[in-house]
Amino acid sequence: MNKLAVICLASGCLFSLGSVAESTAITLGSTAAQVKSSYGQPLQDLGTIVKFQSCENPDSDARLAFVFVPPLPDAGDKDRAAGGKLTGVQRYACNAEILTDATVKAEAGNMVPPDTRTVREFTTEDGRKAWELQSELLAAMFAAGDFLGCDAQGNLTPVTPGTFSYTVAADGSSWFMGLGTCL
Repeated sequence: MNKLAVICLASGCLFSLGSVAESTAITLGSTAAQVKSSYGQPLQDLGTIVKFQSCENPDSDARLAFVFVPPLPDAGDKDRAAGGKLTGVQRYACNAEILTDATVKAEAGNMVPPDTRTVREFTTEDGRKAWELQSELLAAMFAAGDFLGCDAQGNLTPVTPGTFSYTVAADGSSWFMGLGTCL
């Protein structure tokens, strides 16, 4: 059974674990309420940070995080005002687990919108495999300003609405998926 950890914050994440088999499908764009409905009662809910099930091994740093756009009541978007939408997923290997390409594709592939198409596959400067993807459903769910990339100097730049990406650590210890192309 695949291990999952769950935690949410727009500017960073804390993490804990659960099981994929015990949850319903959560994809980018899901609301915080949907994640809570899928994973049950959180251990701790701090608004944009929601901690769920802890790891089997409490000494492990293995985690999966769900990252949400922070609630913006004045944005005119009822989902944001109601607690945010899922903008990113961070997965860390549990204990001695190695996340193989097949594992990553299965886990990340279950969390993308159904209209997702691959734009390109590439390797980052630090050796991570990465994929740039697009979804019209995501473009319709989020404001254009939620889709950002990073230039060579690390500055944020707009990218095509609906663009998201995921990357896998060269050593198989983690993967990340999120809106935009800043990896």
